Amino acid sequence: MNWQEELETLERRLRLMLLETLRLRQENQSLKARMGEMANERALLLHHRDEVRTRVESMIHRLKSLEIER
Repeated sequence: MNWQEELETLERRLRLMLLETLRLRQENQSLKARMGEMANERALLLHHRDEVRTRVESMIHRLKSLEIER
């Protein structure tokens, strides 16, 4: 292989590497965005869980106080 062929091969490989780098950057951005969405969703679910827990605990206390009154 002469030096021109070697150079062309290197140029092709470099172009492929650049394309792969761009693809990976886009994928990384997409994954980071999805991670942010999932973190927000998790926070919302935790908040709802806490609200439900509070309501259930309140119901339990009311039921216990009704039992005591009997």
